[in-house]
Amino acid sequence: GSTPEAAAQVVQWVSFADSDIVPPASTWVFPTLGIMHHNKQATENAKEEVRRILGLLDAHLKTRTFLVGERVTLADITVVCTLLWLYKQVLEPSFRQAFPNTNRWFLTCINQPQFRAVLGEVKLCEKMAQFDAKKFAESQPKKDTPRKEKGSREEKLKPQ
Repeated sequence: GSTPEAAAQVVQWVSFADSDIVPPASTWVFPTLGIMHHNKQATENAKEEVRRILGLLDAHLKTRTFLVGERVTLADITVVCTLLWLYKQVLEPSFRQAFPNTNRWFLTCINQPQFRAVLGEVKLCEKMAQFDAKKFAESQPKKDTPRKEKGSREEKLKPQ
């Protein structure tokens, strides 16, 4: 931010992304990536929380191009990157249509040359990804039989 007030607003948005967006986004998206097991109730709660968050962003962006000031700031970078997997995995058109200002802002940001240089072309979700039990099972570490260590613990502790 160019002023102390703008700098404080940037910090607020960064904090908002970390504390308010990451938890429900992870709860909803991670099962679709096979990172976390699916819990139907937790996912439904996360969807509602994401809906609330997108609504807050939409209201804020109604008269703004960017979150703070007239150009991209760390606030935009952080919030876009926090929302990225939602837009790629689960925010299908029917879900995101209720948030036109948030979508406009997100598309404006990801199409900036600096974003494209890092993110590449971002393909928005066309159909909400679902939990894939097979993908989840494949991502879990294999359970090997416990290996017997050479020598017992007592032998290792014995003075040489």
